[in-house]
Amino acid sequence: KAKRHMIFFDSAYQGFASGDPENDAYAVRKFVQDGHQIMLSQSFAKNFGLYGERVGLFSIVTASPEEANRVNSQLKVMV
Repeated sequence: KAKRHMIFFDSAYQGFASGDPENDAYAVRKFVQDGHQIMLSQSFAKNFGLYGERVGLFSIVTASPEEANRVNSQLKVMV
């Protein structure tokens, strides 16, 4: 946190590593609980049996609703 690095998690196939999706999400939850602002990409194609498809999401945890609005504004420009 002291160096203000941006943390990016790529959580592909959550639940396939341990067989427990809750367990596989531990690191992401721990970083957020510790007050880090993170970026997270998740892929669900294999989880849902949608092989050859692109099913997923991109999330950003911000410090405030105001910051979320600013980030959302920039994402809209990019997408």
